Amino acid sequence: MENEARTRILARARHGGRDHSAQQIRQLREGLGSAPAPVAPSDDLAIAFMSRLINNGASVACVPNRSAAVREIADFLYRHNYDRRLITANDPKMATLPWRDGGILPRFATVGDKDPVAASYGHLGIAETGSVLLPSDRGNPARNSFLVRDHVVLVDAADVVANYEQAWARIQANAQPRGLPRALHFISGPSSTADIVGHLVQGAHGPVTWQCIVIGQLPDDTLERARELAGK
Repeated sequence: MENEARTRILARARHGGRDHSAQQIRQLREGLGSAPAPVAPSDDLAIAFMSRLINNGASVACVPNRSAAVREIADFLYRHNYDRRLITANDPKMATLPWRDGGILPRFATVGDKDPVAASYGHLGIAETGSVLLPSDRGNPARNSFLVRDHVVLVDAADVVANYEQAWARIQANAQPRGLPRALHFISGPSSTADIVGHLVQGAHGPVTWQCIVIGQLPDDTLERARELAGK
């Protein structure tokens, strides 16, 4: 199926415009060949998801429950020299976190110009690309994802799916009673860009540091295996 799709794309590239050079076709073929391989259903989704996040430049933690997640957020704030205050989305999953377990004082609001750090709850994780779905709606302002220096995102291990096809199926199923949110953002790590000679710059148009905390009853060596898979 994958080879058939590539054949159709290359055929359209060859015949859709007569100005395509052999070099352009070769570059397109190489680009298709370097795309992430689909995750097989038998693969451990959590490990695949976290390994790709690590390769994307994100920092990753794996915790067993929501209380441990709050303590991990507190450790993140301490490591980055912040106090125990942070902005968070007014999402029901965030509102019900046991914030006192980490001594954190959350403010459920939209970030302002002087707010350097925010926390959000991802609705899905995608193992194929190491991406997290963050909706934009009244409870989840887009500013909280893009206009802070450091962003912490929580994801339930049970909400990690293999690929975008499964993600869209979940999105459509969840949208039936209340409709889709204003926007859907798939974020795969810290903001980065590279100039013409390949100098990588992080924080060009979004967070410099992007921490993903995966919550679930997973084997103790899950994160270690993810790092090994990522070659880190």
